[in-house]
Amino acid sequence: MYNRDTSYIAPKQYKLAKIDFSKALELDPKYHKALINRGLCYVQLDQNSDAKKDFTLAVSLSPSDGKRYYYRALAIINDMNLIKSKHKENHNINLIQENVYAQKAACSDIEKAKQFEYSRSYSALKKHCP
Repeated sequence: MYNRDTSYIAPKQYKLAKIDFSKALELDPKYHKALINRGLCYVQLDQNSDAKKDFTLAVSLSPSDGKRYYYRALAIINDMNLIKSKHKENHNINLIQENVYAQKAACSDIEKAKQFEYSRSYSALKKHCP
């Protein structure tokens, strides 16, 4: 089932892949590759809350894997960008504060990914973290 899941990702059939990854996780809730890949599907589908849940569980299963922190930061940043685009004209102080806290959380995760020498974290720090 996992191999079929990943074959859906290549042609960008994220909804189908997400369904199969979910089935794989029903069989083994701690199957880290399925968690990561389902989380990536969620990110592509702009379902960032679900993505963050998957990545958070993945982090708890292996707290010394930088990739998992990086991907959780990716979901947070994606969520921030959606909030910004939906409320472009709205200068709501609560939304601004939410994004400030979210950016701190994302940067914290990227820093953690860097501590575990995950290569993509270095450019992400420069791009997303002041």
